[in-house]
Parts: sequence; C-alpha cells; structure tokens
Amino acid sequence: MAKPVDWRLRITGLEYHKPEELLDHAYQWRVHPKAQVDAMVGVLGDIGITDALRIYRSERAGGKLVTWDGHLRKKLRGGVSWPCLMTDLTDAESDEALATHDSLAAMAVADREQLDELLRSVSSSDSAVQQMLAELAEKSGLHYGENAVDVDPEQAHRTLAERFVVPPFSVLDARQGYWQERKRAWLALGIQSELGRGENQLDVSATVAGITDPEAVAAWNKQRRESPRHTLGAIAPNEAGDHGILTRTGKYAVASAEGGGRERVAPKMAMHNDPMQRKHQYDATTPDASDRTS
Repeated sequence: MAKPVDWRLRITGLEYHKPEELLDHAYQWRVHPKAQVDAMVGVLGDIGITDALRIYRSERAGGKLVTWDGHLRKKLRGGVSWPCLMTDLTDAESDEALATHDSLAAMAVADREQLDELLRSVSSSDSAVQQMLAELAEKSGLHYGENAVDVDPEQAHRTLAERFVVPPFSVLDARQGYWQERKRAWLALGIQSELGRGENQLDVSATVAGITDPEAVAAWNKQRRESPRHTLGAIAPNEAGDHGILTRTGKYAVASAEGGGRERVAPKMAMHNDPMQRKHQYDATTPDASDRTS
C-alpha cells in the first residue's frame, strides 16, 4: 500500500462575507469581460451559489481579509454574503496560489465524446450561458443548442459519399426531410457553407433559403433584385425590333419605325439565338453582291 502524501491542509474554516468586507489581491491579474460577467450571472440564476471564494488575512494589507480566488463573484455585489474558504496562507503563498489556481484548470484538455454527451444534457434558457456553451463546443469541433446534430462523422461521410440520392438543387425543397438530413450531415463534418459568402451566390428564393420572417424575406428579395447576377440575364420584349422577339442587351440593337408608328429607339438588346433570326438580321443590313462590286 502506497504511503500517504503529507500535504498540508491550508483551509481553516468556512465563513460568510459581503464583498465590501474583502479586498482584491494586490496582484489580481484576471480581467473579466462583459460576456463572462453575463454568463456568471446566468449560471447563478440557473443553479445558484455552488462554490466559495478563497480568502486569507494579509500581512501586506495590514491584516485585512484579501481574496485570492473569486474576484468576479466578489465584483457582483448585490448585497449577497458569499461563502468563503478561509486559508492560512502567507502573502508569498497567496501570490503563488493566485498565479496557479486558474492556470492549472486551464491546462486540462477536452474529451470530445464526453463533452458532447455533457452538452447534450445541459439546457439553459439564459442567452449568455448558451453563448458560452456554444463557444466551448466550437473549440472542440462540436455543436450546442440549435446547431447540435445527431449524425456522427462516419455516418455523415457515408451519407454524402454514398447516399447522394436527392433531387437536384434546382428543384430542391429545403424543408423536406432528405435535405434536412443532408444539412445535419454537413454540420457533423464541420462544413459551414455560409461563411465567406456576402451575397446570395445561387440567386435562390427566400423560400428555398428557409427564410420565413417577413422583414428578412423583404430584405432578401430586395438584394436579389439589385444583384447584378439576378438582372444580367433578364429578358424583355424588343418592341422596336423586326419581330418583337425577346432578346438580351447587346451590340445588335436597332432603331425602327415599323407599322406607321412613331419612331422609337429599340432597347439595346442582343439578337435572339435562333439562327434564322440572325440570318434575317444579316440580310436586312448587308448590301447585296452587286452593291459591293460597283
């Protein structure tokens, strides 16, 4: 049997103190951004107080109570008396404890499968907590909350590589089950096709894009109307052309006043792709052989 290690117990008791009774450590080096503060408040709202601050009496501070762990909770105030673990550390020992306490925890690495199972069992209605957990999941290549998926990567590869049996995108209904399964497979592989695309690359409708909010639909449709990709190939009637054909803008536009109507300048539209229409246009504008040789 291994001999027990003789580690000293430095905790001397549990006390309760209000934040104003405690000083910050002289070398407190942690800065707490708003997102962390919001997440802490969210967890306290979800669960309550489950941990204690660490304090000691500092000779450097004239014997006053000093916090060496728990500065964020101490900063929340709110009239709460926090549970505090009193320690008999010296100033030098508290400096080492401050430098190593959180740093040791940060050295741990995530077991991806265990973390995935844990996140699937955690549900919080607080947006700051949800954001914190989503960021935690992202660092391990996982998804949390609405982005969570039930397809494992091996199955996702098989789905994409071997089971590509769905209609082509041109007739795709993104609300159908087969498309949702493919989307979950993409997410399981870490594919984020929306990143780096600042516009509607495929010029799809709001329905295909899965947009239902009226304001978002209106903004989406406005972007489509103004997009060069959406308007470049638009076809309009060439009322001043020889046959009123539908053509695109181009160098073959003509002016005409057929049928006794007033002269109009035809829209600048290219000839129809029909070979007979091109021949007709060529015959109408090219001198015959006798004119060319005279």
